[in-house]
Amino acid sequence: MKAIECHNVSYLYPNGLKAINGIDFVVEENETLGIIGPNGAGKTTLFLALCGIIPFEGEIKICNTELTKSNVQSIRKDLGFVFQNPDDQLFMPTVYEDVAFGPINLGFSKEKVYSCVKKALLDVGLSGFEDRITHHLSFGEKKRTALATVLSMSPKILLLDEPTSELDPWAKNRFIELISKVEGTKIIASHDLQMIIDLCDRIMLLNKGRILEITGNTKDIKELYNKFNL
Repeated sequence: MKAIECHNVSYLYPNGLKAINGIDFVVEENETLGIIGPNGAGKTTLFLALCGIIPFEGEIKICNTELTKSNVQSIRKDLGFVFQNPDDQLFMPTVYEDVAFGPINLGFSKEKVYSCVKKALLDVGLSGFEDRITHHLSFGEKKRTALATVLSMSPKILLLDEPTSELDPWAKNRFIELISKVEGTKIIASHDLQMIIDLCDRIMLLNKGRILEITGNTKDIKELYNKFNL
């Protein structure tokens, strides 16, 4: 099954600049796609469009269902978006409350919410952090908590925006290990070329809102930048 299909997808900023411009691509179920490109290439904007957070032109299908204004809320249940900055994602007083927020809003019972939170924290190596004050966590712990807030809802598709940015080497390697163990479809946007090589089945090179190339030869990733003079 195709997890994501984008056909002629575009997004126009109010100033007239096209942040994404006629994009066409498909992501298969359980595939990991890496998205690379310079700053301003349109990576984050594409994620926002996939989640229905911004209006877009063209067609997006999530798990064979076309994304529309009328079904965006139900489709978002299949998507987990981990922001680049965890402080943009964490807003509750404690770790438990942050990770429980999604399952509660999905209407889960109190018992199921508890179970989902416990499992998500176990998966990211934060068991026992339930009562910790979120804003007292280290940056790496915040990153893992942000991932847990998404995993607690068991999304079919995981979108990760610059997941290793600003992490020290130890925390970075730990986070990459966590991502590698997450099952399902994943799309990772990053400047961390080695991580993309290690984790992804295919790579999309994005620049100025356009797809320049999609390749399955992840070892030639640096040559892609040279090929297009980026």
